[in-house]
Amino acid sequence: MQDSFSIYQSNGTDKAKLREIIVEIPGMISKSLVSGLAKNKQVSGDPASGSVKVSRFIGSTVRDYGTARGLQRGDKLKDNYVTVLLDKEKEVVEEVNNFDLRQYGLEGILEKRAGSVAFAYQNHLDQEFYAVAEDEGTEVTAEGDTVLKRFDSIVRAVATVKNGNVNGVPRGMIVVTLNPEAYDAVQAKIDELPNPVEGGVKIGTLHGVFVMENINQTKEMIAMAMGAIAQPSIISNIKFGEVPLSNEQAITFFFNYGTKCVMPDLVMYGSIVDSPTPSA
Repeated sequence: MQDSFSIYQSNGTDKAKLREIIVEIPGMISKSLVSGLAKNKQVSGDPASGSVKVSRFIGSTVRDYGTARGLQRGDKLKDNYVTVLLDKEKEVVEEVNNFDLRQYGLEGILEKRAGSVAFAYQNHLDQEFYAVAEDEGTEVTAEGDTVLKRFDSIVRAVATVKNGNVNGVPRGMIVVTLNPEAYDAVQAKIDELPNPVEGGVKIGTLHGVFVMENINQTKEMIAMAMGAIAQPSIISNIKFGEVPLSNEQAITFFFNYGTKCVMPDLVMYGSIVDSPTPSA
């Protein structure tokens, strides 16, 4: 396939305009990602190199005044960087009829397809992100006799983690995703709450944590600290060229990404929906 820009230079296509359309695609992807809020953004390095380093959340320790002076040292900062390889290669290949190409031009075709390509890739990234969350996270047995109490018990499991890295997680740093069934069950309970000023509450934040519906998870509820999973990605190339022995042209988008759980201790999942009552 020929380069997507050089092929149209002779026809007067504005190379800069094509680049503008292309550079907008990552922004479209990031805006629609369900995982965007939870994703680790403490990234150093160039994704184009094939790997980056990400850091995990490490809490600080409060000690009595004069401790460091007496010991002649402070607490050593841990090497909390994890290398994430962008070792997954994916592509989106779409064939375009020459008639449509003549009618709309390469610029028009790219404008029309950019949103669709961004959504497809966003959906794929979310699927991979939450598959890792379910593989690396810890299942929690939710406690309580209502959906909201069971919701709170899983949130509390993340919020109260204490180990060599953290001494608890503030609720404002916890993101919860619910599969459609669990989301509807929680929303139904919220709809029962009195709220005369606004006439109802919609999930967005609940009991201090961020909450979103997610079609790309199999568990009813996943709660994690922000930054628990890293998923750097990059559009590595976009090509345009003829499909052999046809009247079609193909636009091909090449992507690279990697997904890694850097804080498995801060990812929990469980069931919160009422089980159906067995019939007599």
